[in-house]
Amino acid sequence: MSNKYLSLFSLFSLLFSLSSFAYWQQEVKYNIDVKLNDKKHSLSAFESLIYINNSPDTLSHIYMHLWPNAYQDDTQLSKQLLEDDKTLLYFNDKKYTGKIDSLDFKINGKSVLWGTMENYPDIAKIELKQDLLPGDSIKITTPFRVKIPIGEVSRLGHIEEDIPMDGELFHEKSYQISQWYPKPAVFDSIGWHRLPYLNTGEFYSEYGSFNVNITTPLDYTIAATGNQVKSSKKGEFQTLSFTQNMIHDFAWFVDNDWITEKSEVTLPHTGRTVQTISRYKRANRDLWRNSVKYIDSAVYYYSLWVGDYPYKVCTAVDGGITAGGGMEYPTITVIGEASNQLELEETILHEVGHNWFYGILGTNERLHPWMDEGINSYYERRYFEEVNKTASLADLIGDVIRVIVKDSIPPNKELHAMTYEYMASRNMDLPINAPAVEYSTLNYGSIVYAKTAIAFNYLEKYLSKPVFDACMKEYFNTWKFKHPEPKDLEKIFKAATKKNLDWFFDDLLSTTYQIDYKINTARFNEATKKFELVVSNKGDIASPVVISAIRSGKVVKTVWYDGFHGKALLDFPNEEYDEIVIDYYHDIPEINRSNNRYRMFNIFGKIEPFEASFFFNFEKNNKTQIFATPLIGYNNHDNLQIGFGFFNSHIKEKPFRFMIMPQYSFGTQRLVGSSKLTYSLYPSSDFQKINFNAFYKRQGLDIGSTDGEFEKKEFEVNFIIANKNDRSQVKSNLSVKVSEVNLNFDRRGSQSKRYLTFNYNNENKRVINPYKVSLLAQAFEQNWKIQGELKYHLTVNKKNQKIDIRLFGGYFLENNNVGTERFRLTANSGYINPSANLETFSFNTHDYLFDQVMLGRFISYKDGKALASQQIYINDAAFKTGINYEQSS
Repeated sequence: MSNKYLSLFSLFSLLFSLSSFAYWQQEVKYNIDVKLNDKKHSLSAFESLIYINNSPDTLSHIYMHLWPNAYQDDTQLSKQLLEDDKTLLYFNDKKYTGKIDSLDFKINGKSVLWGTMENYPDIAKIELKQDLLPGDSIKITTPFRVKIPIGEVSRLGHIEEDIPMDGELFHEKSYQISQWYPKPAVFDSIGWHRLPYLNTGEFYSEYGSFNVNITTPLDYTIAATGNQVKSSKKGEFQTLSFTQNMIHDFAWFVDNDWITEKSEVTLPHTGRTVQTISRYKRANRDLWRNSVKYIDSAVYYYSLWVGDYPYKVCTAVDGGITAGGGMEYPTITVIGEASNQLELEETILHEVGHNWFYGILGTNERLHPWMDEGINSYYERRYFEEVNKTASLADLIGDVIRVIVKDSIPPNKELHAMTYEYMASRNMDLPINAPAVEYSTLNYGSIVYAKTAIAFNYLEKYLSKPVFDACMKEYFNTWKFKHPEPKDLEKIFKAATKKNLDWFFDDLLSTTYQIDYKINTARFNEATKKFELVVSNKGDIASPVVISAIRSGKVVKTVWYDGFHGKALLDFPNEEYDEIVIDYYHDIPEINRSNNRYRMFNIFGKIEPFEASFFFNFEKNNKTQIFATPLIGYNNHDNLQIGFGFFNSHIKEKPFRFMIMPQYSFGTQRLVGSSKLTYSLYPSSDFQKINFNAFYKRQGLDIGSTDGEFEKKEFEVNFIIANKNDRSQVKSNLSVKVSEVNLNFDRRGSQSKRYLTFNYNNENKRVINPYKVSLLAQAFEQNWKIQGELKYHLTVNKKNQKIDIRLFGGYFLENNNVGTERFRLTANSGYINPSANLETFSFNTHDYLFDQVMLGRFISYKDGKALASQQIYINDAAFKTGINYEQSS
């Protein structure tokens, strides 16, 4: 090969290499005609789309989403609903099922082979007769029909109900039409994204243009994605036409009872005007009146902070949606029920905000839901901190709680922190950057929404608001109408700030590592003439730390420091301070704030003052708290019992927890009650946590004319086994327990027994056919008792009625000295057989470990205590029979 051709070949290779790494995305141009049949609750439609292959790959097939087919039994949606304890699709009730049929795909006018994927009826594969080359396009056409389910399953549905209106019943009808048309799956640099329709985890679609003609009966008002360009009437039907470019989805809604409000907002950067529309039901007019102003605020402030809204119209409609409080689509959002105007404002603000983080920045919500829900939640939170400071849902909740606890609730940001801390403190959280399908409902809210909002607030405070806003605006302008990934956001922030942000993108977003800084000492160094702080990083992330100084109750200095591992000596501005505090404003997702304060001129500078509260209060990081609640109880031995319960439990779980409940018995005139102390370890291995429990219980136990009591002491190590699948309903644990039971009688002497118990429990709380398996091995008096139990609840019909099945088996390895301990078929309260020597006696009781809470032990209906004698409980092989007691001499 000559040098000339070699050079040309090298240039061609270089250009091909560069083009293969250049960003590209496919494009789709839709034309759809659709007609609503409100008698049969169906759609009849015809779709024509142009699919443009902008990729460097040659395509031999195309995957198409047929998402209405998800509304059937044995689909991925049905399985996910079951995981969330919803059986609407499981029993295949026709009113809840939906489908798309009458399809006849043609490519450039010619029929093609196609079929749905095995186990995925909502995903089809279309074989192309001729390969689609890079840069070429094809025309795909098909008629289709959609059966619309009742709107109680997910986001596609219809709702009919009679509503009292002006003294009469008005029959309201509404339709929520979303994810309703055949839609090509996304093909990007990773490949095809074949996504079944799901509730948790939303959508990922190709950008393009839509021209949609919607025909409905005349008595409906129509709201849809995009701009209405024309309308016409023919007989009893109306047709409205909508068009919109640079979007990736199209939804529409109709209702026969809407009131319409319109407004407009001027965008802050371009000065362009956007029309805003609110449509709501007459029954909700008091709640929704002036709701269009909430849309105005959302459009303006998201435009100010991120980038101007690129479309001409923005709409919110009052609709019957069951999948959450609201759902977003390009230029339009549907809002579910709201209990008050503050909740409505927050929901509209959040859902309209999705026009930026979902609509304009089209991230893959299945893989990275935080890039949509989480960042959007940060801006929702910011709105109530900077714009509407006097009204938020947090303030409404705070007003209620202030009446109860007579104290202040933490500010709005703390509600996000509490949801995250609830899961993280129990070692039950997941990384922020996990796929949507891996989250339980609890973690989806506490991590994807709440923790992400906290994390971005943290980043904003560290970088400063101007720097943060500049980065987000560059991100918006660079990636609008595209499909950005986490690395694209990371690249922009690192390039703009010139800072090492690995702590944020690699640790805070991508792991469950926790942040916990501790202030050790604060002092003026006479030698260096500097005010010095010794701070330790007790957590896992070397993230930035902010420290404030307090004087006379006010913050007088605040300094940010870059993160570090281990211990650091930090220089701080020298003045007179009363207190030094880490993260005074709660901008960091700190997991333990009890070590964040140091009081000056106090020999106990790191020890927080003690505070006692009745019932419960929110955690105060500058106090050591204990809660107290009055207790009252009754049983046949102690009669009336009055006392107090003392505990230290919070929403955030503390490693050391206690519950102490002393009571005075008016029957025995003794101090009775119980207590439990727990210390937890949170390993990162196969165990969610390991609990070390110490338990004590003392109650009266009079028999006939003989006064007595029982006393129980117990120590347990309980291994809570981690569940690798966060959505699984399976819970299991293994425990080792040492128990000592002491029986003391004034006239019959005393007896003491010890037991060593190994117990394994495995439970699946799934809504269909739940079960529980328990295995036990117990040693006592040179004897071993082994038993197993299975509880199975067999689901038999669509009303979710169940047949309870219980199997039990057990065996004593040695039976020589078995007295009290034996298997029984009845719930026996006890059997006393006193010997001639009153200092010794034998007794038989089904509950020999005194685990059960009873109105009375050794009580017979012959004693005239009918209620106590009818108490039912199950231990061992017992049937559900009342307790049974006889006494012999």
